[in-house]
Amino acid sequence: MTSQSKLQEVAQRIADLLTTQPALLQTEIAQALGEHDSTIMRALPWAEALGLRLAEDEEGRISLAD
Repeated sequence: MTSQSKLQEVAQRIADLLTTQPALLQTEIAQALGEHDSTIMRALPWAEALGLRLAEDEEGRISLAD
């Protein structure tokens, strides 16, 4: 089980990644960060809790919302 502090840390890393590489699939985010897909899935709500506005397009690519 992944701890809340780990999920918060991963969420911040997702935010940092999406500022430099927008519009990534969840699996691409996981690969770039060296994390499992399931960890990314659980961390995405934490990213939004940190104040990030995320958007997902029709192909499933995640980016920072305007």
